[in-house]
Amino acid sequence: MGVRGLTTFIDERQRIHLLRTKFSEQCFVIDGSSLIYHIYDEAQLDTRHGGDYAQFQKTVKHFFAQLKRCETRSIVILDGASDERKRLTHINRMQNNIEYLHAIMVEHKRKLLLPILAREMFQQTLEELKVPFCYSLHDADQEIAAAANKFNAFVVSNDSDYYIFPLHRGYIPLKTLSWEQVFTDENGTHMYGHLYNVKSLTSQYKLKLPNLAFMPILLGCDWIDIDVCSGLVNRITQKKKEKKKSGRRRAKKIQQNKVDCTLKWLAKNEADCIANEILTSAKASKLNDTIEWCLELYRNIPETTAVLNTLEEQLKCLGGAEGLAEVTIDTEMPSEGRTADVQSTSEELHVSKLTRLGKFPSLVRSIANGNIDVLLPVVVGDFFQESPHQCSSDVRTATFTLVRKGAITEYDRTGGKYCKVGKCRSNHTTCSCQSTDDLLEWKKPGALRAKSSPKRRQYLLECLVGCVKDTEDRHNEFADCSKRFPQNELLAAVTLYWVLKTQPPPSLVSSLLLAFVAKQAKSDDVFGEFPVYDDQLELDDRLIHRMSEFQSCLKYCLMLNKVLGKPLREMSLCFDSSLVAAYYGRICHAVTVKAVAEVLKRPSVHEEVLYIFSAVYRCMESPQR
Repeated sequence: MGVRGLTTFIDERQRIHLLRTKFSEQCFVIDGSSLIYHIYDEAQLDTRHGGDYAQFQKTVKHFFAQLKRCETRSIVILDGASDERKRLTHINRMQNNIEYLHAIMVEHKRKLLLPILAREMFQQTLEELKVPFCYSLHDADQEIAAAANKFNAFVVSNDSDYYIFPLHRGYIPLKTLSWEQVFTDENGTHMYGHLYNVKSLTSQYKLKLPNLAFMPILLGCDWIDIDVCSGLVNRITQKKKEKKKSGRRRAKKIQQNKVDCTLKWLAKNEADCIANEILTSAKASKLNDTIEWCLELYRNIPETTAVLNTLEEQLKCLGGAEGLAEVTIDTEMPSEGRTADVQSTSEELHVSKLTRLGKFPSLVRSIANGNIDVLLPVVVGDFFQESPHQCSSDVRTATFTLVRKGAITEYDRTGGKYCKVGKCRSNHTTCSCQSTDDLLEWKKPGALRAKSSPKRRQYLLECLVGCVKDTEDRHNEFADCSKRFPQNELLAAVTLYWVLKTQPPPSLVSSLLLAFVAKQAKSDDVFGEFPVYDDQLELDDRLIHRMSEFQSCLKYCLMLNKVLGKPLREMSLCFDSSLVAAYYGRICHAVTVKAVAEVLKRPSVHEEVLYIFSAVYRCMESPQR
């Protein structure tokens, strides 16, 4: 992530470039994507069973509570959909994630493979805490830098790009922020971290600030491959005679030398000379535009952006208090007689604003705007089976159908490779009697805030439950369940879809429902004397795979539900996969549906679990016409 080798270079010279600083009564602009990875990794949460979301949420809440104790205001900005310029970088990262998957599932090692619903859980937590947040429509790096300069704030991230950006107040590497330790003295409450200012680098090397923007191009970054300028970097790198060292230490030393020599070379040359050398070395005219765009990205931080406008609206509505305001999201409707292009522009602006607010999926917006490639995340599961995402393909098809006609190319794991897996026919409807023409009202400003139409609800349910003409009894059963437990109607619908698609063991289905409902009831131990967390209780690869299939179904059902204006009430994602494993260890002796139902009749088990479980299997038994 970021500029190759620069983080290690700064870490090795932290006495020069990183200043230990006391933080209190400050403003932080936080890179949300970095924070998600950092917190999940530092907390050493479950990576094998599919994710411990409840414990993740608890840690996120603790993080922001600690900042609040220090009277520090937080603004969070997250990445949006994958930028086309970074597609190769994202594909390479997915391939690396497959190696992590192999290490986790086959070699039984601990590696960080972020759970599939971590971002959704993070957003739910920010909304609950009323922390201001916003999504960029693409990569958020420049938006984060712009927000930090606008609000006179520090950037908090783990991305080495912020060693390059001209930030007014500076950059705090997240890994150096000791947020778990808060101190109080006569001046108030504070925490410590290490502060970086770009002047420390430019002054040491007597380097002009605009020339520093060439570093990502020369050393490689997310936008430009490391091999593009490798020939030039090798020429300007000084070859020093050194004692022979082990392979890893030697490679690290070589990379550090490259960074050092590159900085010295940039200090000795003018910008025009540097640019000519790079373009000559690249030997690819098609890269010229990318190189110029990359220079602009790192040199010029905009004073105003759409993300800044959205954040300012939120903060203005708060009147200076922390939190996330319910801002008006209507855009001005074109007056009569104006062109269709203006109407289309108004709809696009409306959807873009919804996306920045996290109320519309950024992936779906990018598909609507012409993106035809979907990169599915690598998730835990049986390494030797097909990807867990295969079972949720119908839901993605139903979603893309609403915004685009034509084929969408999906990338996913196939064995040990990350590659194209086929075309998703986005002109395919959920059932032969369903028309999507009148469901495109989401494009109109105000449509998603209006009361959800019955047709949108029917579209979603027919995608998950089946065509109402063929499965009327199944729909009636679901309607009864939804009426009795409306807060978990989406959980019931997704569980039914998952069971229909994958036919998991009934004991696993009940364990999953128990984990959700137990967290909602704030009671983990529904079996009395049974020890809930036990390191000896682990699901095998086959069952872990089924769990990941459920989470994939849930992720893309949440996406479709958002596109349709939430016709089903959104559910809390607060559950732990390790808790599912613990429950399964207690219930796995019950093989049949009837046997599992008897276990769920215990007085300590919430009646909702038994009702949803029974409803799902009654739906399974309903004959199709």
